[in-house]
Amino acid sequence: MLSALSRYIDLRFFLKFLVTFSILFFFHQFFIGITTPGNLYSSFADQHLNYVKWIISAVLHMSAVLVQPFGLHPTVNGNFMTVPNGASIDMGWACAGLGIMSFWIAFIIAHPISMKQKITWCLTGIASILLLNCIRIALLLYALEHNWKENIYASHHDIFNYASFIVIFLMVYLFVRSHHPSPQPGNSKILKQRQLAGEKTPSV
Repeated sequence: MLSALSRYIDLRFFLKFLVTFSILFFFHQFFIGITTPGNLYSSFADQHLNYVKWIISAVLHMSAVLVQPFGLHPTVNGNFMTVPNGASIDMGWACAGLGIMSFWIAFIIAHPISMKQKITWCLTGIASILLLNCIRIALLLYALEHNWKENIYASHHDIFNYASFIVIFLMVYLFVRSHHPSPQPGNSKILKQRQLAGEKTPSV
């Protein structure tokens, strides 16, 4: 059954992707648990290793910069971004895009490419997702400040997820085109001649 399935699915890639994504996903949940006051709370991890807070702070500060040309000058304090005498946003860990970033990292790690290429593609994807999140938070603050009506069909969380996956699919397309180029007509003809002659196809 597995041999038949492997004809249609790269099982090694799928398993590596699934394991990597699961490790990242559950690590995020564990880390959020130990940095949230409660039974397993670790003050050291919360104060010195809290990458979730760093991501939130970076997104809020960049969002504050993005809205300034439009007449808003918010201040950032912890998880809060507030316009003086105006709208405010409380950004929790669920808004940091950890799941989407984990998906992208797992996708890249699962491919048999060099470590340098993996780091480059991972950082490119993470930067794109963070920029998209900054734009989302900036638009949300602007909308709240100007009393825009809320979309009844999708929340800003849903729209961010949809937009993020569109960006990821575009990056996946670029990644595949970059590392799995289409065979040239001449190469295909030579390969077909070799196969007809009984030569084995070299593995990549």
